[in-house]
Amino acid sequence: MTRRYFNQKKSIIYETDYGYVFQNKQTNEIQQHDKFEIEDLALIQPGDSLVRVATMMSPKSGLYFRNYVKIQEIIANIGGVIKGILLISAIFVKLISRRIYSFLNSHLN
Repeated sequence: MTRRYFNQKKSIIYETDYGYVFQNKQTNEIQQHDKFEIEDLALIQPGDSLVRVATMMSPKSGLYFRNYVKIQEIIANIGGVIKGILLISAIFVKLISRRIYSFLNSHLN
């Protein structure tokens, strides 16, 4: 009996941004197993082969984008947090200073 091994592979493309400050994109392409089948064919005839191996590329492919956080994004996020803290503290200072002013104004007059 003749056996057929059918191996189908698909292309996987990784696009990675390795830059710390600016973009530094690198592309890496690999082949990944997509489908594997074993099929028993007819009985062996004289002069026939024992095994047939078929390897094909699948029309499907995978595309993956990998991005990492950059230093400028971290600094921008920290700056946003600091700006929020300053805004909240400015509101508290304004409220507290109004109360202190009204308290002092009522007791001194």
